[in-house]
Formats: sequence, structure tokens, C-alpha cells
Amino acid sequence: MSKYRVIISLEGIDGAGKTTLVGLLKKEYGEEVCVYSRTKKGRLAKWLLGSFFIKNNYILQIPIYLLLSYKNYFACRYQHTASILLMDRCFLSNICYYYPSAMNNEILFKLAMLFELKLYPDEIFIIDEEPIVAQERDKMDKDLNWLTNTRINYLKAKRAKALRKFNITVIPNSLTIEEKQKLISIKMKEVGDRK
Repeated sequence: MSKYRVIISLEGIDGAGKTTLVGLLKKEYGEEVCVYSRTKKGRLAKWLLGSFFIKNNYILQIPIYLLLSYKNYFACRYQHTASILLMDRCFLSNICYYYPSAMNNEILFKLAMLFELKLYPDEIFIIDEEPIVAQERDKMDKDLNWLTNTRINYLKAKRAKALRKFNITVIPNSLTIEEKQKLISIKMKEVGDRK
């Protein structure tokens, strides 16, 4: 992990605009950035996650997403020119989607993190969005109540007991995409300067 000078993660509910922002930041930073898309799917994973049975039993998605996170990390690990690792999601996804009780319990948090890639961002940006807006953009047709509850969990993450050691910034949905990009770029520079 030491090859990366800066590790930044963009988080938020499905349809919040993370991938769009990742694309803009990649364009801005070019070869300096290696993009790690934690949940990037191939045909098989897309078919599995889109199947009625797995789609309606969210807990079954966890092992698929964990395997994807390993596969996708090793695919980007060997882009040697990059000094910045830009993560489209990090461990916080599984916590907020599946294990919210782990946010305030150190033992549960450690158990939830057991099979995660030990890749911890210098800064986590939570891209906030209204669930109804995000649902319209989301290609996986996530349940509105589930998105609403997950958004609540993301907003709680900034104050959560087990997450105190992580730098978390919530980016409000009132900002334009350009303003969000600028805010993240400024923070990325600050993190780089600190290191």
C-alpha cells in the first residue's frame, strides 16, 4: 500500500454520483491516479447480483462484493505510475449497508472488517444524495427504504464510535458536481501536503 502517496475514497448510497465524480477526478489528475472500483462487476457478478433471489436477499450480496473487492484491487494494484489511489467505495460500504450496528461497537467492527481488504483511506468523502433521486439513477433498482436507511447510516458514520480514527467528510447534495469535484481536489491536495 505504501506506493500510494494519497488514498482517497468516495462513498455514498447507490446512485449518489460517486462514479461520475471518480471519472471527473481521473480526468483532472490523469496518470497520477489509479482508480479502484470496489464493486466493479463482470458479466457473471452482474448476473448474480441482478438475479431475483440475491437481489431480494441482501445478505447474500456480501460474499460476492467481498470477492469483487479483492479482484478489482489486484487489477489496479499494478498501475505503477500512480501516486494517488482513488477508491470508488471502501470498507464503509459494507458497514453502512449491512453492519450498521458495528459503527458503535469495537468488537462487532473488528468482526465486520475481518475479511475486508486492509486498505484504509486517508480521507473518506460521503457523497450525500436524496434516496428518491439516487434511486432514479441507480441501475440495480435498490429498494427505496433500504437506500433511505443506508443514507442515515452514512450520515451517522461521521460521529460513529468505531470510525473515529478515520477522516470522514460529508459532501452535501446542495453542491453542484463541479463544486463537489473542487472540494475533493482541495482536500486531496491537503492530504498530499500533510504526508
